[in-house]
Amino acid sequence: TMTYDHLTLEFEPRLAVVRLHRPAVRNALSQALMQELTQCAQALAERTDIDVVILTGDSTCFTAGADLKDARSWADASLPLVKRRHLAGLGYRMCKAWEELPQVSIVAIEGYAVGGGLALSLACDWRVLADDAWVSLPEIALGIPLTWGTIPRLVNLLGPARAKRLTILCERIAAPEALAMGLVDHTAPKGLALQAARDLAARTL
Repeated sequence: TMTYDHLTLEFEPRLAVVRLHRPAVRNALSQALMQELTQCAQALAERTDIDVVILTGDSTCFTAGADLKDARSWADASLPLVKRRHLAGLGYRMCKAWEELPQVSIVAIEGYAVGGGLALSLACDWRVLADDAWVSLPEIALGIPLTWGTIPRLVNLLGPARAKRLTILCERIAAPEALAMGLVDHTAPKGLALQAARDLAARTL
């Protein structure tokens, strides 16, 4: 059985819809949520009855990114080194698990996807963004390393110049520009990103 504390799953014929569910903290990626997302992707990868996986948040946002309350414990010198190394690798392993899904993976974003949220979406095959939504990678402006394999994925997707612009300037990229630069694949009217992702899924089934 696939039951999680911070994710909800819906199954339809050939399709799974995975929703981030930490509404009180804008779906921030805590260590617990990242572990669940990794386990969920690994479990879905074994399912031969699922052809497409849609990953989404709620009507407010996809996710505000890594939970900075949790991030303090990554640097907790009282933890054994092996434990700290394990925590430091959580986001990388999560993105890798989604990248390696044999199914087609589609991310549906309302509101915004920030930092680790955009990083996670880049590990998936397609991104659908509500037309009033935006994305950003604020890490460098915040003095946080941009990790999780994000920069190679960005360079592969957009080329070096645009990848540098996104990572160094830390701008908010609105939906029309995100679409024009190839950062997202489709835009949809506000509130309809998930429906657009379902329509896209139906075309692959």
